[in-house]
Parts: sequence; C-alpha cells; structure tokens
Amino acid sequence: MNLFRGFEVTGREYGFMYSVLGEDDAGGGVLWHPSAIKASQGYGMYLKNDGSLADTVAGDAIPATEDLIKPLTKSELAKFDQYSTQAMLRKVVFRDDYRTIKPDFPGVDYLQFALIGHEASNYNFQVHGHDHVSVFAYSLQNHASLPWYKRAESQALINVSGDTMVSLRQENEAADILLTKGDVFSVPDAAALKLTNQRENSFLYAVISSDKPKIPEVIL
Repeated sequence: MNLFRGFEVTGREYGFMYSVLGEDDAGGGVLWHPSAIKASQGYGMYLKNDGSLADTVAGDAIPATEDLIKPLTKSELAKFDQYSTQAMLRKVVFRDDYRTIKPDFPGVDYLQFALIGHEASNYNFQVHGHDHVSVFAYSLQNHASLPWYKRAESQALINVSGDTMVSLRQENEAADILLTKGDVFSVPDAAALKLTNQRENSFLYAVISSDKPKIPEVIL
C-alpha cells in the first residue's frame, strides 16, 4: 500500500508495536509527511536530509536550512493512495476475531490461527496479502509442546504472553532458549525446533518469509 501511516497510543498503558515488512529489504528509508516534520520541530527535533535526527533538547544545534529534509510538495503528496476506513478494515483482523484452523500438528493440545497470507496458499488466511510474508499465531498452555519440525522458509517468533521454551537442533548443535513476554527470536534457517509452554498461556506469532508457506515438516 502506497500510503502514510500514523500511530498513537490512546490509552494509559505502555504501547509497543511490531512492524512486519515484506521480505528483508526495508525499502531504503522513510518518507515523512510534512505535518510530521513540522510537528517534530515543535518538540525541538529536526529531521536532516542525511536521515539523521538533531535533538536540540539533548543539546544538538539547530541544523542549517539546507541540511533539513525537504517536505514533500503537493504534487508529490497527490501520488499517494487514499483509503476509506471501511477499505482499511478489510486488511485488519482484530484479536477477538481470530479463527482457529486445522492445525499443522494434529494430536497436540494447542490452537493455531492463520492471520495474513496469500489467498491461493495452503491455508485459509483471514487477511489476504501478496507481500511475500505470512503471519500465524499459536496458543499453548498446560505445558503443551509442538513436535520437532522444520520450515522451508525463514521465520521469526514473537512471544506475546506466557513463557515459551524454544528448543533447537541443527547438525551437531542444540540449544534451549526461553522466550518471555515481548521477546523476538529469528529462527536459524534449516534448524529443527520445538515449542513448549512453560508458564501461563503461551501466545506467539510466527512470521514466515512467504505469503504461500509450505506445510512444516515434522521431524521424528
């Protein structure tokens, strides 16, 4: 989507958000809306055209005008897409609306959700995207454990709640890594792994480097 994004914490609790990009190329930079550039200067922060930030509150000098990032013109802004709230909601799946799917690991007491991915994949994803990335969620409790498995694609795990033990095997090496609330782990490619609930309800996201992920291979 060719559009600007803005985020705001509306409650009193601390807000933390993960951004998932298609593939491993971040795009080479960020385009700032003119209103964001103006607002940041009101807080003593100046965006420079080399991508750096001058923080005058922390003691940095105000940069010269020619060193400041130039705001986009009206004609440049007109090239960005415009979406209604209703159109954007079709790209959103709220937590209360997650639907369970047929699990990849039958016989295990856990829940699996297919959240974002291609409509032509092996999974019935709730939000369809063609961004070379897909997102699953797993819920494990009562010390449930997924079996040893491998994925053909790269993947990263985001542990949202509970404590989850990630066991790894690769060639002659093995390791156990405990993920707690908010931890992120990039699984080594070609490694076999096993997920085990340790405490409370383990709820984690698996971000896969394909919008048409293959069924994982169970390692006996």
